[in-house]
Amino acid sequence: METKVPKRLIVMAVLTVMVMVSGCITSNGDDDIVKTGDLRTEDYFVELGPAQNVKINIEMGTGELEIRPDATKLMEGTFTYNIDKWKPRFTYDPEGNIWNLTIRQPNADIEVESDARNEWDLSFGTWVPMEMNVEIGAGTADIAVAGLDLASLSIAIGAGDIALDLTGNRVDHLIVRVGTGNGRVNLIVPDYIGVQIQPTQGSGTVIAPGLEFRDGNYFNDVFDSSEVFILIAVDIGVGDLVVLETP
Repeated sequence: METKVPKRLIVMAVLTVMVMVSGCITSNGDDDIVKTGDLRTEDYFVELGPAQNVKINIEMGTGELEIRPDATKLMEGTFTYNIDKWKPRFTYDPEGNIWNLTIRQPNADIEVESDARNEWDLSFGTWVPMEMNVEIGAGTADIAVAGLDLASLSIAIGAGDIALDLTGNRVDHLIVRVGTGNGRVNLIVPDYIGVQIQPTQGSGTVIAPGLEFRDGNYFNDVFDSSEVFILIAVDIGVGDLVVLETP
């Protein structure tokens, strides 16, 4: 349809520096633009430790993010960047019964050359209950959650496109919030679990073939009979929402 383990970090790092040079940060005269250095690729992982529930916070100022559900540990990630000041930082600390894992891009507000790169390829373990919050200033997010024991997922991008695959079997409800100020949102949703989508758009089109539109929401055919639901709120300032339902 179309309408208008203690408290400290448990992180082990395996550095695979593609070019073994320091890659110092320098400024470009009075413009104070940070020049790109050598391209680095670094692999990190985070052990689960004593945590039984985890909240994942991903804070990226600018770049490309990919998330998959196939880690053998809590988190395994490959980080590629050519601005030394963008070396990712991690914290993993308890807050009551929940442990908070934060992956953050520092110095996100610096001005850089146009060929700057920042790419995070992350995977997470499927056996631990978690919530996930993703914030990106400008960039893209390509996220698949099949198998993850997610209770909630929030994705916000100031400017950029979001691709989100919500297929996979679920035994509990999932609450999803997706937002971009300017960009396209592509959703892949299952046809065997109840799905409700509530879109809010400043300007753009909703393309959702096979879904029923009523009372400002989109529903798939099994929503009324399903015991498990995926409830999705989508907020787009300028851009389209495209929904694909798949077996």
